[in-house]
Amino acid sequence: MRGELRQGWRYFSSRPWIWSVTLAFAVFDAANMGVWQILGPVIAAGTIGADGWGLVLSARGAGALLATW
Repeated sequence: MRGELRQGWRYFSSRPWIWSVTLAFAVFDAANMGVWQILGPVIAAGTIGADGWGLVLSARGAGALLATW
């Protein structure tokens, strides 16, 4: 297994486009999910409440499921 991990890492690190896209998505996901997971409930508490936030999360989950169809 270690040999396969080394081989995969060599391939990954030898292709600049792969690690640059991976880094870009990591930064985007950290910023996006940080806002969604931290500020979302705080803003919802002052506006739509916990029930509204639950509805937003449910709609997001349903949309994710429909997008895979």
